[in-house]
Amino acid sequence: MDFFRQKKNKYLVLVLVITIFISICILVFSRISEKTSGEVFFIKEYNKPEINWEILESPGFKELEMF
Repeated sequence: MDFFRQKKNKYLVLVLVITIFISICILVFSRISEKTSGEVFFIKEYNKPEINWEILESPGFKELEMF
């Protein structure tokens, strides 16, 4: 049984090392691509919302008024 357990552990360690290696590669290459892309971030300007206060004076809305 120890032979199979050692073999299983060997493969699990190999899978762990490969997973860590792939993760590190992804992080490194994503950082490199961010620096070389040359993109500039723009802040989108939103329009100021306009509130139509006249709707509060409509007869239909006044019927909903509780107080």
